[in-house]
Amino acid sequence: MPAVIETDTHHARTMPMAIGNRDRIIVCDASGAVTLSTFFGQVRWIAAQLPAGRCVINLCEDRARFLLAFCAAAVRGQVTLLPSSRAPAVIDEVRANYPESYCLSDGAFAPPHCWRLPDVLQELDGDMPLLDDAALAAIGFTSGSTGAPKPNPKTWGSFRTSTAQNLSALRDLWQGQPTPHVVATVPPQHMYGMEMSVLLPLLADVAVHAARPFFPHDVARALQDSPAPRLLVTTPVHLRALVESGIALPPLAGIVSATAPLPKALAAAAEMQFGCEVRELFGSTETCIIARRRTARESGWTLLPDVRLAPQPDGTVVHAAHLDAPIALADVVELDGDGRFHLRGRNTDLL
Repeated sequence: MPAVIETDTHHARTMPMAIGNRDRIIVCDASGAVTLSTFFGQVRWIAAQLPAGRCVINLCEDRARFLLAFCAAAVRGQVTLLPSSRAPAVIDEVRANYPESYCLSDGAFAPPHCWRLPDVLQELDGDMPLLDDAALAAIGFTSGSTGAPKPNPKTWGSFRTSTAQNLSALRDLWQGQPTPHVVATVPPQHMYGMEMSVLLPLLADVAVHAARPFFPHDVARALQDSPAPRLLVTTPVHLRALVESGIALPPLAGIVSATAPLPKALAAAAEMQFGCEVRELFGSTETCIIARRRTARESGWTLLPDVRLAPQPDGTVVHAAHLDAPIALADVVELDGDGRFHLRGRNTDLL
């Protein structure tokens, strides 16, 4: 059955798609920096080229081009779909459930019948795009108990609120310094990558490196390309590879990790080797990021502002300002008296 996308336009608040003046840097790489003025000139031009459709599956490998296509789709009123996997069968299933959708690529990864972003981009003059907070921005998918993709719709308003929460959880890493530059080893199609490397550069005074470095020397090169203060957004797998490689990195404001549990010993080793704090984030596609901790020194998690947990016998219900309704997770938690919590397993572990 075709999916139905509903947008609540009642009492919608219209806001600019990005914050800052036209000269603010949003993307950088070895070739230089891109300002908001240039970025949105290209966004308007790409938006005029996009195929018709209600939804788009953005498969761009280059983070700058993902950002451009994501914003261009929004200008056209198209919702970005974020499948849980790039496997052809998963993409085909999402497209079948959203028949008015198409795939978009920068050419590095392009399934059949995929619209390719032009290699050479032009610009169109115009004002900063405005979006209703009630408009759908993206739909992230997780596999439910049946294995079928479960949609998790995100509005621009919810993204705006969750990004402000994320910024409050990270800002002290570069407090008093100029615009931080993010280098991310995670894909922008993953909700963690979306939050840290797409939404932060749009909705906060943050810039992002265009690449998605994989090997330690690639990470080091991308960090060298980025002005200080530098924030590395990564995973335990990539962080372990960096530590074990012994590679030297330029000074970092901090390292952020998510997607899997971060061992305390690895966090401590990374802090010693790279001379900065390693901050672990906790979240999910359903909830976005909801908590943080300094794993090398603490086991408890600190909730982000306006997030509240309600433990249940079979999991935990998350209440948050950026969620339209409470969301139940399988994680079993124990609340501390100081407002923090500890993970005690998942309901699938219980007998």
